[in-house]
Amino acid sequence: MNFASILHRPNTLDCHALDEHRFCIRLQTARSDAISVAIHVCDKYHVRISDTPFEKAILRTPMKKVASTELYDFYELIIFQDVICFCYFFEIKDSNKKTYYYGNGQFHTKFITQIQNMYICAQQSRFEERLIVPSWAKGAIGYQIFPDSFSRLSEQQKAFSDWEKAPRQSNNVLGGELNGVTAHLEYLKELGVDFIYLNPIFTSPSPHKYNTYDYFKIDRQFGTKKDLQLLVKKAHKLGLKVILDGVFNHVGTGFFAFQDVKKKQEKSPYKDWFYIEEYPLRSEYKERPNFQTFSYFGNMPKLNTHNPEVQEYIFSVVRYWMKVAKIDGWRLDVGDEISHSFWKKFRHVVKEINPNALIVGEIWYPATSFLQGDEWDSVMNYPFLDAITSWIGKKETKVSEFADSITMIRMHYPLVAKDSLWNMIDSHDTPRFISYGSILDAKLAFALQITLPGSPMIYYGDEVGLNGGQDPDNRRGMLWNERQNKELLQFYQQWIQLRKKHDVLRYGDIKIIETFNRFQVLIFSRYIEKEEIKIVVNASDKLQNNPVQGIDLLTNQKTKNFIPPKTVLVIKEAK
Repeated sequence: MNFASILHRPNTLDCHALDEHRFCIRLQTARSDAISVAIHVCDKYHVRISDTPFEKAILRTPMKKVASTELYDFYELIIFQDVICFCYFFEIKDSNKKTYYYGNGQFHTKFITQIQNMYICAQQSRFEERLIVPSWAKGAIGYQIFPDSFSRLSEQQKAFSDWEKAPRQSNNVLGGELNGVTAHLEYLKELGVDFIYLNPIFTSPSPHKYNTYDYFKIDRQFGTKKDLQLLVKKAHKLGLKVILDGVFNHVGTGFFAFQDVKKKQEKSPYKDWFYIEEYPLRSEYKERPNFQTFSYFGNMPKLNTHNPEVQEYIFSVVRYWMKVAKIDGWRLDVGDEISHSFWKKFRHVVKEINPNALIVGEIWYPATSFLQGDEWDSVMNYPFLDAITSWIGKKETKVSEFADSITMIRMHYPLVAKDSLWNMIDSHDTPRFISYGSILDAKLAFALQITLPGSPMIYYGDEVGLNGGQDPDNRRGMLWNERQNKELLQFYQQWIQLRKKHDVLRYGDIKIIETFNRFQVLIFSRYIEKEEIKIVVNASDKLQNNPVQGIDLLTNQKTKNFIPPKTVLVIKEAK
């Protein structure tokens, strides 16, 4: 038995509440090290209400192996408990049929009967701390809009740089505006998306607007407060939610408090709003500023979010736009560079106004600690982007490695989080997926977005073939009218409708069935209650055998014995 590979994190990922009485229990072991795993559960206070000996009240239930990677097996069980506090430990039988009992971080060769050797879960407190994700966000399809690049209507805006210029430069201003977004809401509804995420729209001197000058004003290039109110109102009428970008880690140098510090230096009442190392302030090109910033950019000084005055300022911004514009949530820029204590307070402010508002953090690695129920609802799932880019886009990894990445994403988060992770294939911070290769690869990537667990995120223009390299070239002007790839747009619409038609694709769990590295074929299933469908992916350039037969749900036709190159089949097997 490889004891070092056995992992159980009590009261967090591996024992978390789904509701008041149901708990998800997990255990990790080394790959193929155990032939069976079971859990033993009992009421901590059993002896106070029963004459039955404590050891006889311990109930054994086999656990199910739900996933495997090259290194690990993962066992999981959803248990029902209606007690004040329950205790549990694991029974692990290895390949030599030797049995070990594992509880409270220790291994035993004899059956555990002492509470101090078991894991303990206080049921009510874990229930109250559980992650609650707004129901509308589970499996929802999002559409990310970079406002400067999406649509411009007014003649004044058309005076900006050439809309079709490529590659785009960092100083290019294309003149997109909020009214342009509003004018295309019907387009987005027809595409089939459920919500819109807007990159920053507040006053800023840059095209990207991530160096905010005034959080209480819409940048005049984009329009006015009334324009945002109209956008949200019309979006809501169409059943679309609107998420704004919350850039609260840093500001622009024109922000009123930083301007005061520049003027008065250490005598400014706002000096503690920032992390200033020495005076006078210094920020030279290619040198480290003497105050903390975002990524050493001297024009983006970092806010001291530990300061109560700064906290209240940010919370006033949040309250203002949620009440005035009725927005549906926030995407939080560089969220991991702000403390957990701040985000706990932030969540309270947001949920007090609208319990169904969505809070999504930007973080480029597994964000386990932020999704414990008291901070964020979801994250931008960059590990998904990395995995799909490496396999389909850059062709640097094998199908088995992609499958392992998908498994690890599932196991990094509470079970309730799996359907709301923002699964992207690109964004305003990464090259367009289509820039890596062909339209066929882009189609394949989108079909995987649709069929894998999570919340698929479409970066504006992906659906019509908009190209672009690394930032800022990935922010080219949106393609409209005859410039759109209509065949690709229809492909997107068909796959989105497939997902909306089958709840199993939106809410179902996942099981990796088989990977064939030689043939670049992946087979997995999505299942929910008594329904299961199988997905066969051929990422190769050649025709491959299809071992799964039934009805292809996209075409409603019987499957054949082969699967074409760069194709995904969604199959309901014949009974």
